[in-house]
Amino acid sequence: MRKVTTLLGIGAAVALTLSMGAMASASTAKARPDNTGSCGPTCVEVSFLQPGRQWVQVDYYGRTGTGTANNLQARTDTNPNEDFRPDGEGAIIPVYCASPGVAAINSILTNNQCELLFNAGLDSSTAFQLQFSPLGVESNMCSGTVGDANPVNGDRIRLEPCGATADTLWIADSPDSGPHGSVPYINGASSNYSNPLVVTAVSGAPKYQKLEVRWLITDTAGIVSDRQLVVLEPGL
Repeated sequence: MRKVTTLLGIGAAVALTLSMGAMASASTAKARPDNTGSCGPTCVEVSFLQPGRQWVQVDYYGRTGTGTANNLQARTDTNPNEDFRPDGEGAIIPVYCASPGVAAINSILTNNQCELLFNAGLDSSTAFQLQFSPLGVESNMCSGTVGDANPVNGDRIRLEPCGATADTLWIADSPDSGPHGSVPYINGASSNYSNPLVVTAVSGAPKYQKLEVRWLITDTAGIVSDRQLVVLEPGL
């Protein structure tokens, strides 16, 4: 059974990543590529413990249309398709839910989702969206799953309009965190937050790896799969 306690927000997750990962490896940290200079520290690089932190989330075709796939590719300093910016960070209550079972005004969560999140002990968790912002320019398209539908195991990560549905909302599952500040991220539209769907790196072609939502995978010791442990690093 998944542990349920108060979760870290993206800001804390990024800070933890720096303190436990990049800053601990100061001799090699400067060697890692970053977001484009136009996006800079307001953007984040999104990677996984497996296949490794030199693979980062990209908008695969560089398009801003609904349904454009998000994958992992090798990091660079110049690819604007890597530029993603956290957006709408805030606690489930009061930012997204006014109270247990009651959605906040203009929230992307429904009353039922607010009830399910409360029942799963996630009402104090911090949630955010991840907006594609090539060269620092907001696109109003966010990383998510199929819009206006409950995601299912194996759904691809893709661009959807920001702020339209909970499919673009991500919740940090810090009780299941791993090394280097890595954390699983739950999709906000999951119909079962106690057994959640989390973003997962899936093996693909030699030049890219697919991103999907999959059920949280743990071993017999309760350790989460490295392919579900996300590292967030601010751009420079």
